[in-house]
Amino acid sequence: MVLGDGFTIDYQAVANRRDAVVKRLRNGVVSLLRKNKVEFIEGEAHLVNAHTVSISTRSDNLSADSIVIATGSKAAKIQIQGLIYPGTN
Repeated sequence: MVLGDGFTIDYQAVANRRDAVVKRLRNGVVSLLRKNKVEFIEGEAHLVNAHTVSISTRSDNLSADSIVIATGSKAAKIQIQGLIYPGTN
């Protein structure tokens, strides 16, 4: 909680910090996957059936006993009266 008057928020610094944390966590997960010999493939994917996945970065479908699709995340802009998002003017 921030209390007081006359403070400003450096949105660019907040965004830079967020990006650095996300990058560090993502790299850690990728490292753990590779260490445990889990194949990591980037791209958009959808399940064809219970054991097959189609990935946008590949021309063929992949089949396996177990498939993990990490959905990622996308920031949501919450509409708050008077709030101006950086870079939106």
